[in-house]
Amino acid sequence: GIGGGGFGNVSTITSAGGGTASGGGGAGANQLPLSYLQLLQTQQNIRNQEENVERLRSNLFRLEQVLVELRTRAGDPALVDNILRQDLQVAQARQALFNSESTVLNSRAGFQDSLDAFKMRLGLPPALCMDVKDDTLSQFQLIDRGTVDEQRKLDSVTAIFGEIRLRITSHITTKTEVDPANPANTRVVRVLAWYPELEKDLTDLKEALKPARDVRDRLLSTYLPRVKEDIDAFDAIISKRKAWVARLKAKIEAFREEPCPLLPAPDVNNEVFRVERLDLESVELRKQLSEFTQKVETAYDSHLRRREEQIDLILKDGKTMTPEKLFAELYEGVLYPKRSADKEAASVPDIFVVLPGDILALQLVQARARTESVDLNPVDMRAEQAIEIARRYRRDWMNARAALVDSWRLIQFNADQLQSSLNFFFSGDIGNTGQNPFHLNSDTGRLRVGVQFDAPITRLSERNVYRQALIEYQQARRSYYAFEDGVARTLRSELRAIANQQINFELQRLAVLEAARQIDRNEDIRIQQELGNQATGATAARDAVSALSDLLTAQNNFMNIWVNYEAQRRTLDFDLGMMVLDNEGIWCDPGEIGPDYGKSDPWLRKEGNFAVPDGDGIQFDTEDLPPVPPQPLPGRGSKPSNSGPAAEQLPD
Repeated sequence: GIGGGGFGNVSTITSAGGGTASGGGGAGANQLPLSYLQLLQTQQNIRNQEENVERLRSNLFRLEQVLVELRTRAGDPALVDNILRQDLQVAQARQALFNSESTVLNSRAGFQDSLDAFKMRLGLPPALCMDVKDDTLSQFQLIDRGTVDEQRKLDSVTAIFGEIRLRITSHITTKTEVDPANPANTRVVRVLAWYPELEKDLTDLKEALKPARDVRDRLLSTYLPRVKEDIDAFDAIISKRKAWVARLKAKIEAFREEPCPLLPAPDVNNEVFRVERLDLESVELRKQLSEFTQKVETAYDSHLRRREEQIDLILKDGKTMTPEKLFAELYEGVLYPKRSADKEAASVPDIFVVLPGDILALQLVQARARTESVDLNPVDMRAEQAIEIARRYRRDWMNARAALVDSWRLIQFNADQLQSSLNFFFSGDIGNTGQNPFHLNSDTGRLRVGVQFDAPITRLSERNVYRQALIEYQQARRSYYAFEDGVARTLRSELRAIANQQINFELQRLAVLEAARQIDRNEDIRIQQELGNQATGATAARDAVSALSDLLTAQNNFMNIWVNYEAQRRTLDFDLGMMVLDNEGIWCDPGEIGPDYGKSDPWLRKEGNFAVPDGDGIQFDTEDLPPVPPQPLPGRGSKPSNSGPAAEQLPD
């Protein structure tokens, strides 16, 4: 009951940490996200990398197809430069694909290492088979993986069609024609004579068109409705997004008006606050979806039907056609369809060129809609309010106050031992005579009366204990102030990180949208070049790889900010003393953390308990603080308010 132990052996605060008495502060703003979220993030990053590999593989395939087509006309001297340039593009695209596949391989190995570590953290053996399935980050699956599979199937069909086409074009020959009106004028024309295997090749061509029709049907029945649902979800959240952007703008303006802001307001790009962009984006996405739906419903069907009818016509009458007519009907009608005056046919000159680009465009429409639909759970709280909530609800803060009051009350306890004492005592006895114990005689008794006085000057050990209590009280008070400052620093750091991530999240959202548009523009340029039977541009492969890499980076950064934000939100809820777990140990998400947060006991939001009552919010004064020992808590620079010799000797 004396010295550093205090009453009840309540430990004094010995560190400046904000989170616990041992100096922690919980998970601060600079720590890594929660382990499980980090595991899910790595898993989603791998999915994004796998999709990027598929897009790079499709990009390489299409570049190789163009190179093959150019080499079939290698006799043309004008194509020598085009072939060399296209070969360079293929090499660049292939190198990018190899690098990406290596990255995916390393990421998978790293994920398994993280998974083994996570098993051990759960107390499970690392050899135990575990499959992580959680839809927490499913909203960051910006592109339907089914459309990626369709693109892979279409590449396979295109390869088969290309092989058959090369077999046919290998029989094409040339001949020189003389102009009858002017014999001096001659021209070289290409002709195709009927050969025995042509009938089988034409049948194989027709069969190769059927998978393309199947892809078209699945797009119409499955994937287009899904994209429409994503756009509808974006439309449903537009009003919420506008309100959030307005709040974010007001927060930044408030930072600018404060003399010492929590986060010095940066000069944020005005595009972040241009909320009318959301309505324009919705209109543009619906327009693109409508155009693509119309093309799939009519133009694709018309193109495939016309191509199949042309093959049937050649199978029927091809043997009777002249080599010139057979070449024209087959080359320009089936193998390399030309643009025509027909509006529907003009929109799809060659389905094997246009459909991969259209699928990619559909993926980008979906990615943009899903990117716009992702939002954050709002956190809008001033640092002063956060500190008051923590002071009200944090158990370690209650213990810190109790420890300080205990060390203060110990002064009075030890001071009582310094007072002098005056004792009066009276004692006596009486004896018996003879052998009879009841034969008492007063002459044999004694009577003593005395006075005992103990002066303060002789209390050396008590004075030492009292001085020790004074010193320990000052140490405890300074430690308590350091604890308060540590909590305040931790909460300010968390709120600063949250505000920074809220702004950065909107910037990265715009980065994802711009990366998607960049891929879309590159695809439009390449389609125009392929339809003209030209080599791709000098930087086409580099541009495509760069655009795909930018999209992957933007996707991962976008998700990384959200994961860190959610980790900070959980940490803030814990450091406020408001964290609640359900019966299974799962965090009860409070949703929005705003100005009214903390107005009632946090356990009221636990599942199965009664609802949080309405109220005017916390009135932050001393009456709202939890009970403390009867003695008042001294503030900074003040003395305990009790009287007595101990209080008179306490230094300021």
